[in-house]
Amino acid sequence: MLPALILPALLAAQAPPPPPAVTTPAAPAVDPAVAELNQRIKALEAEQNWAEVIRTIEALGPEERDARLKAWTWALSNTGQHARVLAILDDPAHRERAKVDPLPQFKARALVALGRPKEGMAVFLGACKRGSVFAGIEGSNLAIEQGDWNAVLEFSDTILGLKPGDIVYLAKKGQALANLQRFAEGVPTLEEAVRRAPVLGESWADLACCYNGLGRFAEAHAAASRSLALHPGTLAALFNRGRASMGLRHFKEAREDYQAVLALNPGNPALVAYLQKEIKLADDSLGRP
Repeated sequence: MLPALILPALLAAQAPPPPPAVTTPAAPAVDPAVAELNQRIKALEAEQNWAEVIRTIEALGPEERDARLKAWTWALSNTGQHARVLAILDDPAHRERAKVDPLPQFKARALVALGRPKEGMAVFLGACKRGSVFAGIEGSNLAIEQGDWNAVLEFSDTILGLKPGDIVYLAKKGQALANLQRFAEGVPTLEEAVRRAPVLGESWADLACCYNGLGRFAEAHAAASRSLALHPGTLAALFNRGRASMGLRHFKEAREDYQAVLALNPGNPALVAYLQKEIKLADDSLGRP
């Protein structure tokens, strides 16, 4: 048997060697000429001298030029050269040399500027599904401008997947459902939105629209009134309260709200015709000539 004093020494001898010291690699040296060029481009961007940014970058060789793909295409966008932006970003040689993401938002903006909004929305949506909330926000705003409520709904669901519970996109989802006349789905979505953020006047109006679509006129009237208390004179809220009043057979109130909508000059011939018909029905019900 080994003496007790020798055993610890043997165990120590069998222990693994200590790990080597961790050394941080030195940062690669920056070529002073490259640093100076980058500073010059940043200064030109700050001055919004886009033509000079383009001239400076396009004077470089392919590798150096494409290493500045974002600055290059941004400057081209700001001078209205959207077709060139699209051609550059669609060219795999540029993207390969740049070794960066193919700048989907720049491509989407170029498509929109060239009168191809649906293609632009598809690019924004693809970027959003890959995790870009900013692309989703921009695409959602474009979808609302285009009145494409199916796209608004898809953007909203995608952003909510990235940012669960986001109140802005919960409200936008409800707005999309209301405009798509998916009222039964819209009610719980919008009820949650106004419960969490009671100051959302537009969401109260959208909720009123959904209640009206389900024949829940008393709740629609209350929701529209909440919207008008927050934002007096809102066309959608006045219309939905008027519609609720008609459903409740409160013809005088309905007539007043519908007249107020007409006074806002909605500019929609179909809506004007509908309002005039409803006002006449209210007048007949009130016994007016």
